[in-house]
Amino acid sequence: MTPPALASDVLPVPRFAQAYRTCPLCDADEVQYEFVVDRVAISRCRACSLQFANPAGARCDASPVDAQKQAAYAALRAFAARYLGREPGSVLVVDGGCAPRDASAQTRRVDDLPPEGTRFDLVAAFDVLDRDPDPVGLARRLRGLVADGGALLVATPSLDSKSARTARERWPAFRSKATWWLSTDTAQLTLTRAGFGRFATVAHAQDLADAAPSAAVASFFAAYTAVVAAPVARPARRLLSVVIPVYNEAATCGELIDRVLAKTIPGIDIEAVVVESNSTDGSRAIVQRYADHPRVRLILEDSPKGKGSAVRRGFVESGGEVILIQDADLEYDVNDYDVLVEPLFALRRTFVLGSRHGASGDGWKIRKFDSMPLLGSIMNLAHLALLQLFNRLYDQKLFDPFTMFKVFRADCLYGLFFECNRFDFDYEIACKLLRRGCRVIEIPVNYRSRSYAAGKKTRFFADPPQWVRAMLRLRSVPLYRFAAEPLPPDATTGTKALA
Repeated sequence: MTPPALASDVLPVPRFAQAYRTCPLCDADEVQYEFVVDRVAISRCRACSLQFANPAGARCDASPVDAQKQAAYAALRAFAARYLGREPGSVLVVDGGCAPRDASAQTRRVDDLPPEGTRFDLVAAFDVLDRDPDPVGLARRLRGLVADGGALLVATPSLDSKSARTARERWPAFRSKATWWLSTDTAQLTLTRAGFGRFATVAHAQDLADAAPSAAVASFFAAYTAVVAAPVARPARRLLSVVIPVYNEAATCGELIDRVLAKTIPGIDIEAVVVESNSTDGSRAIVQRYADHPRVRLILEDSPKGKGSAVRRGFVESGGEVILIQDADLEYDVNDYDVLVEPLFALRRTFVLGSRHGASGDGWKIRKFDSMPLLGSIMNLAHLALLQLFNRLYDQKLFDPFTMFKVFRADCLYGLFFECNRFDFDYEIACKLLRRGCRVIEIPVNYRSRSYAAGKKTRFFADPPQWVRAMLRLRSVPLYRFAAEPLPPDATTGTKALA
């Protein structure tokens, strides 16, 4: 919708510019006016969360290069070398008036980029995307300068940062006369539209390396976010990978796989990635019936190592642009796929949770055991306690981060290091995707809980303490282990699936 008219004393500048009626990034008709800073109206897209000057004008002043930015550049260049698996041979620093200095790199202004055909191992751009009138177009120009096997590094003030969340409309970046104000999510989505992928995002200084960051680098990331990405080919088809871990689910796994294969979403192909962990109840024989199905990737494990281990193996074998996790127990409804994947394929979000509650937390549907109502009530109270801890630790306001229905763009997995093997993996993936800057939305889904008598596998006394330990530990563990680095046994990074 069109932002409301403003009083004459706060008219945005320039006065002749036309206001955006749809989002300039995702084209959604969900633009809403937020506030005015220095006579500039700032709007937000409710679909993708982009914030932008509305109308946009010529706003190109730059924050000065200081010791924090210079230190952050050195740390990010080292991070990019880890990402590439080598030290970049040629580097271009794109200077929008505020780029760090690098004596070993070529430096060019945005309006004087090298000619077409000139390629660099690493293109670094600070405070550029948020100041260009066409950030997607600029990102496409930068893509043409990245060599095969090279990478782009961008850093921009972030709406996810501590300073932005604390200051809100008084955030200094709103007075920087930029055109856009990006989150880690919208920065990634901007680059996705420009033909980049395999993202490694840095929303916190601790994500750069295992060692403690310097004070200057930590101060930089109190306001900034960074993204490292590589040019990728546009997918020939839109593909959804449904990862289905199977262990002792003979009563339901066949019906679930049939439902997934029968499911249709206009314009989107669906593949089932079935990981069977050597069940003892005949589940393996059932899933082997689908071994020759053209839309089934069947992985047969030698022994059960836990749901988390099976799902991680499914990630490695997935080929889809979007990945969805689906348990084989029929608690969740495949008819919810359409609404869950739409924001991801439309490039408006990177991470979606299928909430077992209503959109505002009402409509409680978890663990209603007809035969054991007291047990269900106790488990629901435990869920609320875990939820409060999760939201406090990860600065969220979610209703159901522990849902099995986790759906995300596959690029979000690139380089991430996963190690949890059991049901604590449901916590690990949520924690690490949130730490890397994914802005999650919750969409209500259909849900029918099964009881322990019907086969529920979580351990009533043993698992909750493990989940608490996971939430506490995962706040500070390293996020990334790139392929060039040695990996511990049984670790998965998702690199193979996205290469």
